[in-house]
Amino acid sequence: NMNKIRKVLIVGGGIGGLTARKALKKLNIEAVVCDKVNLNDNKVFKGAGIGVWRPSLDVMKALDIDLYPDGRLMTSAGYKNKQGKWLARPSGSLSTSNHCLCMDRTDLVTHLADFQEDDENIKMGDGWGLSHYSKDGEKVKATFENGETMDFDFVIGADGIHSKTRTQLMGKDAIEPKYCGYSFYRAIIHDPSPDLVSKIELDGDRPSFETWGPNQRFALVPLKEPQLFWFGSFRQDEPIHRSFDEEAKREQKDHAMSIFKDYHHPVPDLIEATDSKDFVFTDIYELEENLIKKWYSSEDHVALLGDSVHSVAPNLAQGASLAIEDAIELASCLNLYNKENIKRWKKLLNRINRLEAGELKG
Repeated sequence: NMNKIRKVLIVGGGIGGLTARKALKKLNIEAVVCDKVNLNDNKVFKGAGIGVWRPSLDVMKALDIDLYPDGRLMTSAGYKNKQGKWLARPSGSLSTSNHCLCMDRTDLVTHLADFQEDDENIKMGDGWGLSHYSKDGEKVKATFENGETMDFDFVIGADGIHSKTRTQLMGKDAIEPKYCGYSFYRAIIHDPSPDLVSKIELDGDRPSFETWGPNQRFALVPLKEPQLFWFGSFRQDEPIHRSFDEEAKREQKDHAMSIFKDYHHPVPDLIEATDSKDFVFTDIYELEENLIKKWYSSEDHVALLGDSVHSVAPNLAQGASLAIEDAIELASCLNLYNKENIKRWKKLLNRINRLEAGELKG
């Protein structure tokens, strides 16, 4: 195949997909992003603090994005028991060469989503989820849920742990995400009161901690001042599938308080100080990665990135960074493919010209 990759479909408008778009655009490869959910309506982005590690911060720098002003460096973190006794004290010595920037996920998405609302290459909401793709000669024909079709040279599946792209790519070997047996509350307190801040035990100037209880965890991670991000996980035999309406969120706050009310301070204070509308609830799923038999198809011109191929539990603070690194690496590979194709084409064209000129024998 001597065709260049000129136009790529990115399925999924999350961190990995939007990073891939910026990287491809910088390499002069046209990228179209599709997602069944409109970016402004995506509740997954709201209320989530994330960690962006040094390699991914370097990727952002290469894409002309400086995230440091929007976050707070975590230079130490420790672990406590339910009573607040340190199990592992913060050392204060996380390497500056591999530090973690903690920030509001919405701020990162805002940096990546630097497109106009009428950008014809942004197909989000209104039935623009991918229905299926099919090979059409050297092109990949994408059919969307609204019935529209478009042709591309390559498709990137960045559509998360419940990826439709992965399901079609794997065919008869397709797997479904498995519930992990625990669920997750999280929220950002955007303007904590001085009284709440005074209850946070400072260790140096970085009070990040994770507390372990029986089948439960609670963590506090400061973001850009004055924001505080917390999460609490708890064992749950079956997924709950909570809704996003106001009544459900009030119930979530009550439920979270009932789980963590006996934990050391400031755990109950953080929950109490959180407006119920800011609660985000998530059932945690995982992929059995040993069962994922392929993540790309050179024949179909399709590849996966991020959670669609290697999901990461949110408390590990690695999902966003791995998706960012996947995106830049895949974009680089597509760019290299184009360059190598051009070299081979020029070499073949030179040979044809010399054959026609009688300089070479066939």
